[in-house]
Amino acid sequence: MASAPASIIPHLSLLSAPKGYEKLNPPGGYSCHPSQGKGVWIVLVDSGAQLDRYPHEFDTNDRTISTWMVPLNVLYHKVHLKDESLRCDDTMNDYRRSALSGMKGHGTTTAILAAGSQSGVAPLANLYLMKQQATVFKVAATGSEVIHEQYFKHQSFVKSLQHVVNLLDQGGLPLGKTVLSLSHGWVEDNLLEPGPSLYDPNFRAEVGEALEKLSKRGVVTVMAAGNRWGDFQNLKTADTFPLSFSTPDNDLIVVGGTDTQGRLWWDSSPGTADCPVDVYAPAYDVLAYDLDHSEGGPVKREGSSYAAPIAAGLAAYFLAHPDYQDGLKYSPTDTKSNSVGMRMKKLLKELAYQRVPDEKKLVQEHLAEYPAEIPESVDVLYNNFHGPQK
Repeated sequence: MASAPASIIPHLSLLSAPKGYEKLNPPGGYSCHPSQGKGVWIVLVDSGAQLDRYPHEFDTNDRTISTWMVPLNVLYHKVHLKDESLRCDDTMNDYRRSALSGMKGHGTTTAILAAGSQSGVAPLANLYLMKQQATVFKVAATGSEVIHEQYFKHQSFVKSLQHVVNLLDQGGLPLGKTVLSLSHGWVEDNLLEPGPSLYDPNFRAEVGEALEKLSKRGVVTVMAAGNRWGDFQNLKTADTFPLSFSTPDNDLIVVGGTDTQGRLWWDSSPGTADCPVDVYAPAYDVLAYDLDHSEGGPVKREGSSYAAPIAAGLAAYFLAHPDYQDGLKYSPTDTKSNSVGMRMKKLLKELAYQRVPDEKKLVQEHLAEYPAEIPESVDVLYNNFHGPQK
């Protein structure tokens, strides 16, 4: 058993908490099998990562951490690449801010939550960190560089997925032992670049083909359910891309958000019949790393972006756990209904359970804010350390 102080890492102790505790922190803190994701790769398509800023979380003594950036000619608009007054960032530096909290370092935090050496669900898992965010700088009147523009291009996302497929085919990532975590989404009214509609059949065909290839190669794909924010207070999972590819019958796993006690987070986008939320994980009051935080320690932040890497870490945990090797074994002859991703989706759903009584499923003062019917059960991810709890 490996343990960590629950008071320091509440999202971890929630994952292993058995029934019967009114509070998050059960005696003994976080409990897990020592395999902790060993030999599995977690791929995060995000905004880069500041590995040197948090060396205690990105330790490589017992695992590998690799990085990759979308090629500049795909990542950036031509007008930015040709403008000599601008500088297109070509590093893995992480400049992305959370739409909800303004926190800087989105990709850094998602990587740490999934597989940070001290704060991650699968601290022994290998990490493949992909940067698909464009950041353009200009020189301000003061003479210092400032961010001129940031964006995600549609084609950068497609290129990222295709790159993962290529790695799997070339032996750079293991078949049946790879987890893909996606903590971003787009809506049609908030396009991030001039280009095809999110519902353009050709564009959707490219993404759909890539996701299908990943599934056939035994990849477990986890997606954040999305957040209700700004002009998108009524946003649901089916309104968001690439979430809209998920269905009850395929192996894409949609993760909604709770607080660190397992209560439904009121800004987590509700699911729909065609695109349901499969499981829940902490997304509110999560200890996250803010690159603007001068003291360098974690601070409490919110966003379903954090629930997805926690789920990805747990998927890696089960893929490495000796008790689940037979049930999650990959074969190139696996059918769609029996893919590694589908079996993982079923396992996570079977083990997840509601941590609080029905009358406490949502924080009472936020009842009026939730725009949909409260789910019948808010089933939070569980690592099965104490045996089934349902």
